[in-house]
Amino acid sequence: DRKQLFKKIITTRLGKLFQINLICFLFLLPLISWDLLTNIYKSSLNGLSELVHFSIYTKSPITILFTIIFFISLAGGIYYIRRLAWGEPVTLLKTFIQGVKQSYKQFLIFGFITSLFICLFDLAITMMNNTNLSGTYNIIFTALLCFALILFLSVISYCLTLSSLYVMKLSTILKMLQLKR
Repeated sequence: DRKQLFKKIITTRLGKLFQINLICFLFLLPLISWDLLTNIYKSSLNGLSELVHFSIYTKSPITILFTIIFFISLAGGIYYIRRLAWGEPVTLLKTFIQGVKQSYKQFLIFGFITSLFICLFDLAITMMNNTNLSGTYNIIFTALLCFALILFLSVISYCLTLSSLYVMKLSTILKMLQLKR
Protein backbone atom coordinates (compact mmCIF):
# COMPACT_ATOMS: atom_id res chain seq x y z
CA ASP A 1 0.00 0.00 0.00
CA ARG A 2 1.37 3.41 -0.99
CA LYS A 3 0.17 5.17 2.15
CA GLN A 4 2.06 2.72 4.31
CA LEU A 5 5.17 3.06 2.14
CA PHE A 6 4.97 6.86 2.40
CA LYS A 7 4.56 6.65 6.17
CA LYS A 8 7.48 4.22 6.45
CA ILE A 9 9.79 6.42 4.38
CA ILE A 10 8.86 9.57 6.30
CA THR A 11 9.23 7.94 9.72
CA THR A 12 12.33 5.81 9.13
CA ARG A 13 14.27 7.55 6.36
CA LEU A 14 13.61 11.23 6.89
CA GLY A 15 17.33 11.94 7.35
CA LYS A 16 18.15 10.42 3.95
CA LEU A 17 15.39 12.43 2.29
CA PHE A 18 16.75 15.57 3.93
CA GLN A 19 20.27 14.81 2.70
CA ILE A 20 19.25 14.29 -0.94
CA ASN A 21 17.07 17.40 -0.90
CA LEU A 22 19.98 19.36 0.53
CA ILE A 23 22.24 18.20 -2.31
CA CYS A 24 19.64 19.19 -4.92
CA PHE A 25 19.21 22.54 -3.16
CA LEU A 26 22.97 23.12 -3.35
CA PHE A 27 22.71 22.77 -7.12
CA LEU A 28 19.81 25.26 -7.08
CA LEU A 29 21.72 27.91 -5.08
CA PRO A 30 23.64 29.36 -8.07
CA LEU A 31 20.36 29.92 -9.91
CA ILE A 32 18.76 31.62 -6.90
CA SER A 33 21.84 33.78 -6.31
CA TRP A 34 22.06 34.76 -9.97
CA ASP A 35 18.38 35.69 -10.06
CA LEU A 36 18.72 37.86 -6.95
CA LEU A 37 21.83 39.60 -8.27
CA THR A 38 20.31 40.29 -11.68
CA ASN A 39 17.10 41.65 -10.15
CA ILE A 40 19.15 44.05 -8.03
CA TYR A 41 21.09 45.14 -11.10
CA LYS A 42 17.91 45.48 -13.21
CA SER A 43 16.54 48.00 -10.72
CA SER A 44 19.40 50.33 -11.62
CA LEU A 45 18.72 50.22 -15.37
CA ASN A 46 16.73 52.94 -17.10
CA GLY A 47 14.47 52.35 -20.03
CA LEU A 48 12.88 49.33 -21.62
CA SER A 49 15.62 48.87 -24.22
CA GLU A 50 18.34 48.55 -21.54
CA LEU A 51 16.22 46.06 -19.59
CA VAL A 52 15.50 43.93 -22.65
CA HIS A 53 19.13 44.02 -23.78
CA PHE A 54 20.31 42.98 -20.31
CA SER A 55 17.70 40.21 -20.05
CA ILE A 56 18.49 38.72 -23.45
CA TYR A 57 22.26 39.02 -23.61
CA THR A 58 23.36 38.74 -19.98
CA LYS A 59 20.72 37.24 -17.72
CA SER A 60 19.20 34.58 -19.97
CA PRO A 61 22.35 32.66 -21.04
CA ILE A 62 23.60 32.22 -17.49
CA THR A 63 20.09 31.44 -16.25
CA ILE A 64 19.86 28.69 -18.87
CA LEU A 65 23.19 27.25 -17.76
CA PHE A 66 22.31 27.24 -14.05
CA THR A 67 18.85 25.76 -14.74
CA ILE A 68 20.37 22.92 -16.76
CA ILE A 69 22.83 22.19 -13.94
CA PHE A 70 19.96 22.08 -11.45
CA PHE A 71 17.91 19.76 -13.66
CA ILE A 72 20.83 17.38 -14.05
CA SER A 73 21.08 17.21 -10.26
CA LEU A 74 17.38 16.30 -10.19
CA ALA A 75 18.25 13.17 -12.18
CA GLY A 76 20.36 11.96 -9.27
CA GLY A 77 17.82 13.08 -6.69
CA ILE A 78 14.87 11.31 -8.27
CA TYR A 79 16.91 8.15 -8.82
CA TYR A 80 18.00 8.18 -5.16
CA ILE A 81 14.43 8.63 -3.91
CA ARG A 82 13.19 5.89 -6.23
CA ARG A 83 15.71 3.40 -4.86
CA LEU A 84 14.92 4.55 -1.33
CA ALA A 85 11.19 3.99 -1.88
CA TRP A 86 11.74 0.56 -3.37
CA GLY A 87 13.81 -0.49 -0.37
CA GLU A 88 17.01 -0.93 -2.35
CA PRO A 89 20.32 -0.08 -0.68
CA VAL A 90 21.43 3.52 -1.20
CA THR A 91 24.58 5.47 -0.47
CA LEU A 92 24.23 9.19 -0.87
CA LEU A 93 26.90 10.18 -3.38
CA LYS A 94 27.27 6.87 -5.21
CA THR A 95 23.53 6.53 -5.87
CA PHE A 96 23.22 10.21 -6.74
CA ILE A 97 26.03 10.01 -9.31
CA GLN A 98 24.62 6.76 -10.70
CA GLY A 99 21.25 8.48 -11.21
CA VAL A 100 22.91 11.42 -12.95
CA LYS A 101 24.81 9.07 -15.28
CA GLN A 102 21.64 7.11 -16.06
CA SER A 103 19.27 10.00 -16.89
CA TYR A 104 21.30 13.14 -17.51
CA LYS A 105 20.38 13.39 -21.20
CA GLN A 106 16.63 13.56 -20.61
CA PHE A 107 17.05 16.00 -17.73
CA LEU A 108 19.45 18.16 -19.77
CA ILE A 109 16.91 18.50 -22.57
CA PHE A 110 14.02 19.21 -20.22
CA GLY A 111 16.19 21.65 -18.26
CA PHE A 112 17.03 23.51 -21.45
CA ILE A 113 13.39 23.70 -22.53
CA THR A 114 12.27 24.78 -19.06
CA SER A 115 14.97 27.43 -18.83
CA LEU A 116 13.91 28.87 -22.18
CA PHE A 117 10.33 29.17 -20.94
CA ILE A 118 11.48 30.75 -17.69
CA CYS A 119 13.61 33.29 -19.58
CA LEU A 120 10.72 34.12 -21.91
CA PHE A 121 8.42 34.44 -18.91
CA ASP A 122 10.88 36.80 -17.20
CA LEU A 123 11.26 38.87 -20.36
CA ALA A 124 7.47 39.12 -20.78
CA ILE A 125 7.01 40.24 -17.16
CA THR A 126 9.82 42.80 -17.55
CA MET A 127 8.26 44.20 -20.71
CA MET A 128 4.76 44.29 -19.19
CA ASN A 129 5.95 46.13 -16.09
CA ASN A 130 7.62 48.79 -18.23
CA THR A 131 4.82 49.52 -20.68
CA ASN A 132 1.78 51.76 -20.35
CA LEU A 133 -0.79 49.02 -19.80
CA SER A 134 -3.53 49.73 -17.30
CA GLY A 135 -3.43 47.84 -14.01
CA THR A 136 -6.23 45.46 -15.00
CA TYR A 137 -4.53 44.32 -18.19
CA ASN A 138 -1.24 43.93 -16.37
CA ILE A 139 -2.87 41.69 -13.75
CA ILE A 140 -4.67 39.59 -16.38
CA PHE A 141 -1.52 39.08 -18.47
CA THR A 142 0.53 38.23 -15.40
CA ALA A 143 -2.09 35.70 -14.25
CA LEU A 144 -2.18 34.08 -17.69
CA LEU A 145 1.60 33.87 -17.84
CA CYS A 146 1.75 32.33 -14.36
CA PHE A 147 -0.93 29.79 -15.29
CA ALA A 148 0.94 28.83 -18.46
CA LEU A 149 4.22 28.49 -16.57
CA ILE A 150 2.62 26.33 -13.84
CA LEU A 151 0.97 24.11 -16.46
CA PHE A 152 4.24 23.75 -18.35
CA LEU A 153 6.21 22.93 -15.19
CA SER A 154 3.61 20.31 -14.24
CA VAL A 155 4.03 18.55 -17.59
CA ILE A 156 7.82 18.76 -17.28
CA SER A 157 7.81 17.25 -13.78
CA TYR A 158 5.59 14.40 -15.01
CA CYS A 159 7.96 13.74 -17.93
CA LEU A 160 11.03 13.85 -15.70
CA THR A 161 9.50 11.39 -13.28
CA LEU A 162 8.67 9.02 -16.13
CA SER A 163 12.14 9.28 -17.60
CA SER A 164 13.79 8.56 -14.27
CA LEU A 165 11.48 5.85 -12.98
CA TYR A 166 11.18 3.82 -16.15
CA VAL A 167 14.41 4.86 -17.90
CA MET A 168 12.46 6.09 -20.90
CA LYS A 169 13.94 7.93 -23.84
CA LEU A 170 12.78 11.44 -24.65
CA SER A 171 11.15 10.35 -27.92
CA THR A 172 9.04 7.75 -26.08
CA ILE A 173 7.87 10.32 -23.54
CA LEU A 174 6.95 12.82 -26.23
CA LYS A 175 4.98 10.14 -28.12
CA MET A 176 3.05 9.41 -24.90
CA LEU A 177 2.18 13.11 -24.54
CA GLN A 178 0.79 13.47 -28.06
CA LEU A 179 -2.96 13.60 -28.31
CA LYS A 180 -4.52 10.59 -30.02
CA ARG A 181 -6.67 11.46 -33.00
